[in-house]
Amino acid sequence: MTPSGIRICLTKDSDVGATAEVLQYLQQNYAELKRNCFQTGLFTDPKFKLWPVSYDQLKGKNDKKEVVWKRPKEICQNPVFISQDGMNVSDVRQGSLGNCWFVAAAAALTLYPGILRKVVPKDQGFQGKDYAGIFHFQFWHFGQWVDVVVNDRLPTLDGKLLFVHSAQENEFWMPLLEKAYAKLNGSYAAIWGGFLTESFVDLTGGIVEKLNLKEAQPGLFKNIRMAYKRGSLMGGTILHKTEEQNKKLQAKGLIVNHVYTITDLHKILLKDKKVKLLQLRNPWGKMDWKGPWGYGSNMWSSIDEEFQKTLCEKKNDGVFWMQLEDFVDCFDILEICHFSADSAVEEFAPFRWSSSCFQGTWKKALAGSDEDGTPGEVQTNPQFLILFLEPDNLPRKKKLPKEGQQWEPTCTLLVSLMQKGSREMNEKGELSKNLSICYDIFQASKEYLQTKDPSQRKKLLPQLKKVGTFKETKRDVTKRFVLPPADYLIVPGSTSSKVDEFGFTLRIFTEKKHQHLEISDEIRADEEAFQAAKPSTGPSEVFENVFQTWAGKDQQIGTKEFKSFLEKNIISMGIPNNVTFSLDDCQKIIQHFSVSFKGARNCRLNIEEKGVHFKLLVLRSLEKGSPETQDPTLLAKENAL
Repeated sequence: MTPSGIRICLTKDSDVGATAEVLQYLQQNYAELKRNCFQTGLFTDPKFKLWPVSYDQLKGKNDKKEVVWKRPKEICQNPVFISQDGMNVSDVRQGSLGNCWFVAAAAALTLYPGILRKVVPKDQGFQGKDYAGIFHFQFWHFGQWVDVVVNDRLPTLDGKLLFVHSAQENEFWMPLLEKAYAKLNGSYAAIWGGFLTESFVDLTGGIVEKLNLKEAQPGLFKNIRMAYKRGSLMGGTILHKTEEQNKKLQAKGLIVNHVYTITDLHKILLKDKKVKLLQLRNPWGKMDWKGPWGYGSNMWSSIDEEFQKTLCEKKNDGVFWMQLEDFVDCFDILEICHFSADSAVEEFAPFRWSSSCFQGTWKKALAGSDEDGTPGEVQTNPQFLILFLEPDNLPRKKKLPKEGQQWEPTCTLLVSLMQKGSREMNEKGELSKNLSICYDIFQASKEYLQTKDPSQRKKLLPQLKKVGTFKETKRDVTKRFVLPPADYLIVPGSTSSKVDEFGFTLRIFTEKKHQHLEISDEIRADEEAFQAAKPSTGPSEVFENVFQTWAGKDQQIGTKEFKSFLEKNIISMGIPNNVTFSLDDCQKIIQHFSVSFKGARNCRLNIEEKGVHFKLLVLRSLEKGSPETQDPTLLAKENAL
């Protein structure tokens, strides 16, 4: 008898995107609530407690400095949501809340208008009859974008904003964004202290790679430069050190236990020597590096005056330059947030990652870990098969003593495991603690892939070659692996025995396109267990042929081609023959599902993205109307309309 308990659901193969569906957080519909406010008065939010009552209660002290909750019109005259200058880093200045990890990520976001437009919708403000005291923001939340509604009552102390604020006193998009993020996590207290990785992920839907700068990092500047070209968000953290070391850092203008955003980089030729510079920003909007290449440093006099003016312009906004060697010496952690193929970052697009997203649940009986961190009972833990379709563009060098230096083809894999329930607060006001979670990566053998019997496959699993493992006690456990082209199994697990059941999100990023598959007889659909096997290349080849048949001369599926296909195959797909699709219907469906859709009226499905849902329809028609509980075409039409 097979063990029970693991329940896994493959959600979708692309989890970040401007066109992805956005869910209403806590079932609060912004448009509906706003309409009601015009009848009932300014919005009050029953689903977000105004906590703390006092600032010192938040800090865990007994003194009582009373916090007064005020709307922007009570704080200043002529408040605006976004100033005429737009959203920029000067709008993001940390207040008395210990959340520099979130503020630094929000500041970095101002460099990416594509994402910022998604996170901070602009259809809101304080002026005219449209004002109702209600605002909304969007965050990525465990595999899904959610829309969070808040009212505009903000915490003040002595008449001024207590927490984050803008350099312009009448601008409020950032304080309201901070409040929405606090609501997403349960309270302001829940976002006191955290990791830059978490806020990067929640604001972008990206995947964050963490590098320990106290360990050797070959090609560090090259990796930073590549990440910068790809539009990745980056931040550096200084951890607490000895008292003597902390004083030395503070004397140089740096803050311990603090996060800085990397906003630019440059390489300068100085006396036949290449100097690698990084531009950083303090989220406080003040205090900067006082060492070499800081403002006022005599190093700037060594370079061309015009170039010097371009780089070294003092604005007193917490932005400064720093040499790479000093950055590595002073900082402890570098975090890089990568974006997937359908990210909203349109202005930085020379490279995109291909991504997959899975949702699952652990049960206590199947959790646990060996002493080396291997997920316990690995045979019964959820398993995911990754099939690399082609190697990376840039192979890794490999030295062979007899044959000299040769190139070895490689595949880059970023794996992120996220535990749900992090930052939840109990009735006593105590935050939940992160569990220790981990995952292993095995190279799938030919024998394993060809074995169809689940029990036999489980016996083979411990014999597979382990090529990677990672364990950490954080919400997100993420690591980069560079592997030879092959098929791999990823097995996530928990090393904690203190929890009965909890959910997780597993995401996989690869440089080139890949296929993914659940491998577990315990994956359930309609209460019936089914076994997954490695897919053949047949359906892909069939799809290519069908796509070529129905595509136009430009080898794209447009509105007319899509309509013709539906009309030709409507009966074989099991759709009632009285259902019709107008050209407008077809255009909306294409807009809804096209990865490359950027708001254009006449967007089309191309062969590179392969029109995921068009492919579903093709395969459905080839099955000649096999019964399913929900028809994808009808759902597509319903969602699009």
